[in-house]
Amino acid sequence: SQVIYGRPDETIGMCRAIMAKLGIKCLPILSREGQVEGLLTARDMSDYGLSATDKGGKKSYLRNVSERVGLSSNTSMADPPTYLQAHLGLEQSPLFINVAIAELPHPFKSQDRVSANHRDFGPKDHTDDPELSEDAYFVSTARLPDEKDGKLREVTYCGVADGVGSWREYDVDPREFSHKLMEECANILEEANLEHHESNSSGSSFRRVVAPSQVLAQAYERVKAENVVGSCTACVALFDNIRHQLHFSNLGDSG
Repeated sequence: SQVIYGRPDETIGMCRAIMAKLGIKCLPILSREGQVEGLLTARDMSDYGLSATDKGGKKSYLRNVSERVGLSSNTSMADPPTYLQAHLGLEQSPLFINVAIAELPHPFKSQDRVSANHRDFGPKDHTDDPELSEDAYFVSTARLPDEKDGKLREVTYCGVADGVGSWREYDVDPREFSHKLMEECANILEEANLEHHESNSSGSSFRRVVAPSQVLAQAYERVKAENVVGSCTACVALFDNIRHQLHFSNLGDSG
């Protein structure tokens, strides 16, 4: 990485702004000829503007520091700010999510194609067979330890994938890829549950939340490893009922 520096003719305020923005505690001062003139530190910033009397000496210590050493017996913590109180209150009132599934294929879809309109589809009834749909889904409830207190919490994962129907033109069933992807997502979460129980018995720790993006990426690698031909859009979501948060990873127009 490149060194950040200041110039001798720049003000203390400008150097302080650079250090604060970059989160650094030291700033070398470099002349325009390329010579290092000195090093400006956070301590220099805190001392800037203070006289020798203010900075040191027994009198200064007695006046500014001695009365601040130690805590009195009646010391107590202030109430948390409003936004933090609301956040803490969430843990006392968990939310619960109900997930329902309904698969509705395109009304003009047949075993081998999708008709453009009702006339092209013919006098048959509208299609309602979910087996003709390229869509796939999974719903999984994982019991994983909370990073705050280690208690087991139920975390709901769900996902949906939409296979690309045009793969039929190449004699490829578009349902295979989307169904396999969702199946592997559910397998990964089931393994996470099992891994947690095994880690408990061995005394090791297991990270609570498996990110939706991680679930989706691992599932895709497994599908590729099995040489399943096809493609799909996908969305995997995680609902945290303790913190009232919804996390998701979306690829394409499934979300």
